[in-house]
Amino acid sequence: MALREELVGRWSMVSWETIDSEGNRDLRFGERPIGWLRYETDGRMAVQIMGSDRPEFASSEPRGVTPDEARDALLSYVAYFGTYEIDEEDGSVTHVSEGNSRPNVVGSRQKRMVELVGDRLTLRASPLPGGTRSSALVWERV
Repeated sequence: MALREELVGRWSMVSWETIDSEGNRDLRFGERPIGWLRYETDGRMAVQIMGSDRPEFASSEPRGVTPDEARDALLSYVAYFGTYEIDEEDGSVTHVSEGNSRPNVVGSRQKRMVELVGDRLTLRASPLPGGTRSSALVWERV
């Protein structure tokens, strides 16, 4: 079966681990991040990921959120959508970001190496330009 066909569908996040250039491990979103990844047959994709232990805002009013609360909420949540391209030869998928919770990443191309075993998908990402951390995101088919 072609890689594109194997990826299509919805995936639930299992883990997200980043490793810096010195080999230090970071679980930015905690031990049990929450997230969904969706690949469509038409080449569109979307992903949302958040930490499972995000604190609630002190105020229920949007204008009552403090700058520190807003910063922490932004740092514990990633979402983007766009298209994806498959490279069957090297076993990779490239996400082309059309909209992103991180404005500086809109328009970027993010290549991920794909490992697919049964219903478990691991996407390995190299550092973004200027970055020093690589990531391994593990998903399970829903």
